[in-house]
Amino acid sequence: MKQPEPSPNPPPEPALRAWRTIMGLLLPVALGAAAALALQVWVVLPSLGLGNLERIAALGHLTAEPFPPESVVALGNSVTAEGLDAAIAEQSANAPDRPPLRVWNCALSGCGINEQRVIMPRVLAAKPKVVILGLQPEQMGYMDNINLDKCYAYAYGGFPANWPADWKLFHFPELTPTTYDALRSTRWQQTIHFRNQPLIQLNESLRRRGLGGFRNTPANNWRNPYEMEFSLPHDDPRLDQNFANLKAFKKRFLDDASAKRQRSAITREITNMISAAGARPVLVLLPIHPKMRAEYDNVWPEFQKLCGELQLETGARIADASELLTAADFADAVHPNAAGRKKYSEFLGHLLREVR
Repeated sequence: MKQPEPSPNPPPEPALRAWRTIMGLLLPVALGAAAALALQVWVVLPSLGLGNLERIAALGHLTAEPFPPESVVALGNSVTAEGLDAAIAEQSANAPDRPPLRVWNCALSGCGINEQRVIMPRVLAAKPKVVILGLQPEQMGYMDNINLDKCYAYAYGGFPANWPADWKLFHFPELTPTTYDALRSTRWQQTIHFRNQPLIQLNESLRRRGLGGFRNTPANNWRNPYEMEFSLPHDDPRLDQNFANLKAFKKRFLDDASAKRQRSAITREITNMISAAGARPVLVLLPIHPKMRAEYDNVWPEFQKLCGELQLETGARIADASELLTAADFADAVHPNAAGRKKYSEFLGHLLREVR
């Protein structure tokens, strides 16, 4: 009897059929995960700028190219961010017979002396004419680590790419190996770290809307990046608590002799970096609320001494705005309100007219 010929397409073995089924289920999941990762790397991160840290990323983008001629870059913390309106400063600084200055408010919230050192090489590589560095007596005390999220954001912004080749962990007092590694992280490491950042950004936005009194300021606003649109009344209990918290915080570090040496050394180094890059350093003692000035009595003489030495060593211009504002010019215990912003901006404008 003739045997039947084998089928040209024999049915797959059971194990093979099972694998095909599994792969058919997993392949769309894998493709979806890959698409989500690509979306995070090439769409979400560039557009959000790392969520609530987007201003750091935006500053990295800004300083990737040289500043226009006659540019003045103001650096510092939220006091500068809230207190400087570039248009008002320019109006006071510019004269008809001189090329107009362009003022850039590049301050970052919470940007302490360690962070200013992180960003300074990249800022100077963009060739500003003048660098205004807003200083507080904290410069004479308290060395701090840098928030881990901000370290990844600085890495994303490209700031370490402009560091001197010999800068290592020991060049940054109080940084831990973890935070230093974040500053040196790759784009993939940043993506993994910030995988939940869009949700965090949404939560922060909703929280601010609930609080009220905050302006939604674009990350790349280098003119008037203030966010606070309110002023706490002088009899508001929240203002009293604000003062109490601030005084307790400052008391912990203002007597730290080791920290004083570290911070004054870094302030001196940063000022020398500005001068060596061909820019004019302008060190401004930031406005201090009248109720807080007595808290600095024990460090103020040493702080002023440091500024005087830097003026002799680097040609830096020193300006004291610590008593410029009244209590009515502050939104809270630290930050200028609209009236204080106008006064401080005009102060800087008149200063720039003299130093340009």
